This record gives sequence, structure tokens and C-alpha cells, in this order.
Amino acid sequence: MKSKIFNAVKKITASALFLTILFTILVQLSYLFRYKEKDSSVKLINNFYAQEEDSIDVAMIGSSATYRYYIPALIYHESGITSSLFAYPAMPFEALRYAIDEVEKTQHPKLYLIDLRRFYYILYNKETGNLEKKNIINLIKSYISGLLSSMPVSFNRAAIINKTVTKYIHEDELDWQFEYMRTHNNWKDLTVKDVVDYLNRYYLKKDEFKQKSKDKYKISRTVASIDPMTKPDLASYTAERTVSKEDLEPLDDLLRYIKKNNLNVLFVSTPFPIDEISYAYEKYVEAYLSEKGFSCLNCNKLYDEIGLDFSTDFYDDRHCNLLGSIKFSKYISSYLTDVVGIKPSELSAELKSEWDTAYTLWYDEKAVPGIEKIKEDQIKSNTHID
Repeated sequence: MKSKIFNAVKKITASALFLTILFTILVQLSYLFRYKEKDSSVKLINNFYAQEEDSIDVAMIGSSATYRYYIPALIYHESGITSSLFAYPAMPFEALRYAIDEVEKTQHPKLYLIDLRRFYYILYNKETGNLEKKNIINLIKSYISGLLSSMPVSFNRAAIINKTVTKYIHEDELDWQFEYMRTHNNWKDLTVKDVVDYLNRYYLKKDEFKQKSKDKYKISRTVASIDPMTKPDLASYTAERTVSKEDLEPLDDLLRYIKKNNLNVLFVSTPFPIDEISYAYEKYVEAYLSEKGFSCLNCNKLYDEIGLDFSTDFYDDRHCNLLGSIKFSKYISSYLTDVVGIKPSELSAELKSEWDTAYTLWYDEKAVPGIEKIKEDQIKSNTHID
């Protein structure tokens, strides 16, 4: 009897060990066979992971409506507040709760600034039928793939797949959870350099890779071009919208997580030439958040306070250019200090030097030449910039 039990335990243990080893191998293969990220957006996430633990006062979470607006080096120069972005193009709103959880693994910010625009952007596109268009589905697929390629295998990454893949791109979740199932054909494109980079990143030179992943500007994804826009007449917008319980669930899930973990958050709608339907959704969501006891900074109601000039401060109808981002970052710096009451943490001499250098480099290599380029553009388009 004892012998039978012992043999059964041996078989179970051996099976468990085999499955563990198999799973570990498949996880490592998923890293090796991942789609190569052609866009520099992967640097947004890598830069966050490269920051020293508990060195960030404020974390910005969201999509391009986040990284096209906030300039961490400028915010630091204006206020002494350190900040970092966990942001990616078109990051699904469902992913934000898990992005915050990733932040909490290494940072414990005094405040989270959470991008709201992606939430009502999806509502707008659902209403207009755009979410079912093949080109939109393929675009969302490419962005979700890029986001996941930026993240280590973890519960949070798996949860993002679970919440977004079937919903937005209508594909089998398992093919994404076990990534090698959809990427194994990439072995044909593997080079020796790919294998060496993989070994260095995850095993041989992890600290060196981490340092190389730091962006010298502390991330600056502003755009030095100009596309004159018309300032919205918000007073003329009369459309009203409500949001169903089902569509509110991603937001409610995030609110539950925030309350459970007692996090300090400020929801932000970054400014752009907002259309009437999006503004209707934005107003509803702002009122809903207020009902739930959360603060919202709706910058589409603060065009003048921020000092935005719609003829010069945008590069498309969704995003500020460098000029607009500078104005926005300065406004946010003052708001964080004067209204929210964020006090900068004391930095080590090494970190202070790193941030001071980041600002100097950003100013000399990004701000000055960028503003000059925009001035050249405005001369061509006969748009005046002071």
C-alpha cells in the first residue's frame, strides 16, 4: 500500500516538474520569438522599468494622450517633482488598472495622473461603428502587440490579454497567452544578435540593459510640427450622452482597484479640439467620477488657463505639438504644486544630477531646435508665433 502511494506521489511530482519545466521553456521562447517592435514606443515602457525604485513622485498612465503632453524633465525643472510615464499608443482603458499594478511593483507614487481620453474615445468609436472596421481592428492589434512585447510575463500582462484580445481584435486569447503559438514562425528571422540581446537582457547583463533603457530626456515624445486647428466652441455643444453599465465596467473595475489599494489619483482629460460627441461622453464620465468621489481635471475646459493657441499648438486634431506640450506641462507643474499640494521628494546627489542633466539635454536638444522647426513651419503656412 505504502509502495503504491509512494509511486503515485512520484508520478505526480514528476509530472508537475515536467509541466513546470515545459512552461518555463515556453515562456522563454515567447520572449525570443516576440514580434520585433519597430516603433520607438517600446522605449516608453522600458524607460519606466529602468527607473530606480521609489524615485518617482507622480506616475502618468495612459495612451498617446499622455506621452504627447507630459514632459517629465520640464515638470521637474518647474517644480522639483519627479515623474515617469507608463504609457503606450492606444493603450486600452482596460489595461490601465494592470499598468498601475506594474508601477506599484517598483514605485509608490504620491499621485497617479490617469488618462481619461481613451475611455470616451472608445465610446465615440463604438457609437460611430469604427471599432468594427478592419483597419481599426488591425491598428488596435498592432498596438496591443507592441504593449505586450514591452512587458515581462506576469499576471498583469496575462490579465491585459484576457481583457482586450477577444473584445477588440476578436482572436483566440490562448494564442496570445502562449505567445509562441502565434509567433513561432519568427524563428526564420532570428539572428545571432537577437539571441545575444535576449541573453543579455534577461540573464547576462540585466543591470547594463536597464541602464541603457533609461531615456536621457526622461522621455520626450513631443512633435515639432504644426497643423492649425479651430478652437471648439464648447458653449454651442448641446449633445448629451449616457454610458451603459456594461461600458462603464472598465472604469468601475479601475475605481474598485484604486479604492482597494488606497491610491491617490487624479483623472485627467488632456486638451485637444474636442468634437461634440466626445465632449458629451466626457461630461458624463466627469459627472460619474464626481458621484463616486473622484477628482477630474478636464483640460478641455481650461484652454485659456493653459494658454493654448489652436492656430499654433497642435500637430493633428488629437494631440498638442511641442509648443502645446510645454504650456500643458507648465500648467500641470503649477497645478500639482499649488492645488494638489505635491511636495518633491528629496533626491540623492546622483539622482538630482540625472534629472538636472535630463532637463538640460531636453532643452538644448529637443526644445530649442523643435521650436525653431515649428517657426519655420509657421512661416510656410503664414501662421504667427510669438
